[in-house]
Amino acid sequence: MYHIINRGNYRQDLLINESAHQLFETCLFEVCKKCGWILECQYYVNLYPVHAGICSGKARKDYRWSSFWYLYQTYKHHSYSDLSGTLEHAGGLKEASAGHRKFMEYSDLAQLKCIRAKAIGF
Repeated sequence: MYHIINRGNYRQDLLINESAHQLFETCLFEVCKKCGWILECQYYVNLYPVHAGICSGKARKDYRWSSFWYLYQTYKHHSYSDLSGTLEHAGGLKEASAGHRKFMEYSDLAQLKCIRAKAIGF
């Protein structure tokens, strides 16, 4: 397992613009396809853009550079990407429209929980 992050040495940004994002994603997908790797998206990563203030909770499904986006762009799924762990974490949801809608509801509740925790200093 390899964890992908978007920071370089000394916390420098790596993906500094849209082109850098696209190039990284293209290269990553090419390597996954060639080597038979599977990308597994994790639940906490799906909520990161909201926690980081990059987008609002309602806009997170439209934020292009999150794995959350792939939950709503099912036609963009690749054979080497696996979102089932994210859905499973949310109560055994299935990879289908109903499971995706339930996951949105689940993540809305999780977002509210985080907002409340921040408000009381956690």
